[in-house]
Amino acid sequence: MIEEIIALKRSGLSFRKIAKELNTSVGKVQYQWVKLINHKKVQKDDRNIEGQQHSIRHVQNNHLTMSLISPQQVFLQWHVCMGTKELVKQFFHLEDINLALRLNDVTCIIYDGSNAHSAIDIGITNKDSHWILSGLKSNHCYVAEIGVLLSNLDFFPLVKSNAIHVPRNSTEQTGHLGHDVQQFLMHSNQTPNWVEHVSTYSYYEKELKENE
Repeated sequence: MIEEIIALKRSGLSFRKIAKELNTSVGKVQYQWVKLINHKKVQKDDRNIEGQQHSIRHVQNNHLTMSLISPQQVFLQWHVCMGTKELVKQFFHLEDINLALRLNDVTCIIYDGSNAHSAIDIGITNKDSHWILSGLKSNHCYVAEIGVLLSNLDFFPLVKSNAIHVPRNSTEQTGHLGHDVQQFLMHSNQTPNWVEHVSTYSYYEKELKENE
């Protein structure tokens, strides 16, 4: 399956179109792609033990944290190591990479990396390491990503943040998650439907639906 994915990707198809072509789900295609990238990294590191140790030490430093600093404002701080950026450049045959900060609205969903209600992208540079975002909606949940915008407008995440729930600002919003809580209590063997349950999938596409 991975050979077919590689061939279709190099022909310019998006992951969604590849999934349709292979009659499978986008999630399975994304999983195989990320698995291939990790395998490529291991192969490269195995050729140089010293380089491997250096890479592992720095990859572990990749992080993105998001903190609420006001009722509708968050502070983001991140670090993406040079080894990770170089790996992406080599794999996609890029001379340079265009980094972007993506903020996803994942309110009241089990987020799988492709089903956000909406998303906004902000271009950043290699020198940037923090950002403040304003205007978040009350009683909404958000997850951020630092990633690479590819030439076909696909977004390739490098690191994912924790989830943030913006406080409600009116009494009408009280009990917004009450139904989900009751459903979970009645069916304790099922995954509760709120944002803190975020899938480990880290690749998804630019084409996100807007459900305001």
